[in-house]
Amino acid sequence: RPSLVLAATAGVRKVLGPDASVAEAGRRLSEDIRARAGARIDFVEARVLSGEDEARYEAAAVLHAASTADGAALVRPLRPSDIAGVFSLGGASAQFTQLGAPGRHHSESLPIGYKHFQAILDSKGGAAHLAEGGAAAVEAAYAEAVAGLADLPANRQRFIGAWIGIASTCFAAGALGLTLDKACCQGRSEYEQLCRAGAQGGADSQQPSPWHAVVAVRARIRERAPELCRAVAEAAGDRSAAGTTWNPVTDLSQVLAMRFILETMLDDDARVLFRRNWGGVRTNFVTGLAVEHLAGDSAA
Repeated sequence: RPSLVLAATAGVRKVLGPDASVAEAGRRLSEDIRARAGARIDFVEARVLSGEDEARYEAAAVLHAASTADGAALVRPLRPSDIAGVFSLGGASAQFTQLGAPGRHHSESLPIGYKHFQAILDSKGGAAHLAEGGAAAVEAAYAEAVAGLADLPANRQRFIGAWIGIASTCFAAGALGLTLDKACCQGRSEYEQLCRAGAQGGADSQQPSPWHAVVAVRARIRERAPELCRAVAEAAGDRSAAGTTWNPVTDLSQVLAMRFILETMLDDDARVLFRRNWGGVRTNFVTGLAVEHLAGDSAA
């Protein structure tokens, strides 16, 4: 009989509200699952992760992945020890962990999710509006979405150094042609071609660097906005796309959310790498939880 650990993240935190106790929510959820599962499962623990815990587990997963031989090769020409931090993007939040000495990492979570940007685009008419307005429509929607995030900390010191982007930042990077990881392209052949073209255009086409300066990524976002609008318009009129899970408006929303992160959280001179596939290791909070439990068992 399997054991089960269930962890909920930003979507559940949002439903619970800012004053809810995540510990109490986890306890009640555990009781409910135990009652439903009966004898089929040996042990059930349910947690509603705080944003800081979610960020911490994601960073643990990246550090674990980068510590493998495959992972160390993927961050070259930098070394795993050169990684300054990890950031992720989801539908309802974004997580950041600034790495320091063991036990001295700083983790935080902010309510920056791509679904906020997608809601603004949808409220304007979605694909039809973008097809008609193009880059100007995207810029106006971005300004409106950012205005809705005005309660975030202003004039904060932005992160420096080399940062690893995971989760939906990778899908944004795939749409921008800024990753060497095919898993970030979601099977879209046009994104894969764009990423290959970007890699081949580097100074060393045999060993293209996966790292990009933040200022260059921001420029790429502005450059790609009209093309992404065209993709949205074409998909809206493409009957073959009907019934698929691919939504180019979601791609554009993820790109805009990442633009906000890069403009407000990371220094222009910082460098970023986007990757989902680490040679069999998934860099998400689930892996981080597993790493922590295994470490705890070894210590015991």
